[in-house]
Amino acid sequence: MKPQSIPTHLTQDFSAKIVGGKLIPTYPADLRAFLAKCGEGTTVSLQVSERKPRRTERQNRAIHLFFTQLADALNEAGYSVQKILSKKMDIDWNPDYVKELLWRPAQKAIVHKKSTTELRRGEEIDLIYDHLVRHLGEEFTLEVPEFPHYENGEYERITSNV
Repeated sequence: MKPQSIPTHLTQDFSAKIVGGKLIPTYPADLRAFLAKCGEGTTVSLQVSERKPRRTERQNRAIHLFFTQLADALNEAGYSVQKILSKKMDIDWNPDYVKELLWRPAQKAIVHKKSTTELRRGEEIDLIYDHLVRHLGEEFTLEVPEFPHYENGEYERITSNV
């Protein structure tokens, strides 16, 4: 019996670490489940590429805490989403608006990355943050909250569900 090729609709990315010259999947159960879906004897293709260091979980929590803090600061200062983005209807800020309407467009323009998960540790996050601080300070005289730092431990508690 000739092995089947994997249908294009059955594709999934997996991450792994190289340990002792072997690929060790980050989530082995997910990999096993995917391979079981493909079926015994199915030919699959494997593409391996190096992953650059991404933001850590702590950095992820810090980014999302910043979104919340900036949304609060914008709301407290009386700036609606539309005032900042030159729209007509007044809508209060929330962390998702900060992320999607301020952070992500700046991120795409500055570091050319679509997702916050693609950001390199520190340097790219700092660069985007600095641009936002400058823009909101110069254009709207808004005092932007300081970016959360792990030493404070605060974002561990506040964003544990993110």
